[in-house]
Amino acid sequence: ASQTMRRLYRLKVYVAEAEIERKAATSVDPILYLYLGDQSLHTTGKSETCTPVWNETLEFYIPHAAPLYLELMDEDVMGSCCLGKGEVQLPIPFLVQLMQGSTKHTVQLMLNGEPSARV
Repeated sequence: ASQTMRRLYRLKVYVAEAEIERKAATSVDPILYLYLGDQSLHTTGKSETCTPVWNETLEFYIPHAAPLYLELMDEDVMGSCCLGKGEVQLPIPFLVQLMQGSTKHTVQLMLNGEPSARV
């Protein structure tokens, strides 16, 4: 009997920056959470900005196609609130393509059915 080997893909997510759409003219303390399967990673928190720059690389290991979920939060001493959520589908052909190089992808985050930020 033949045994099918499953490939374990390594996905490096480079989080460069975000642009947060705020109806009020206040700044926020953003931190970006990324979820893939049972893995959870996050960027460092930034202070008082609607245009955070992270320049951080987060690394996931995935055995099969799964969506990457993103959640942008405003976290400070008063508590936290969601600034937006989004997802990126990661089908196997896309992962194979990534193995041959990198690709830039901007994700539109939504909050209450409205665009709230781009990462």
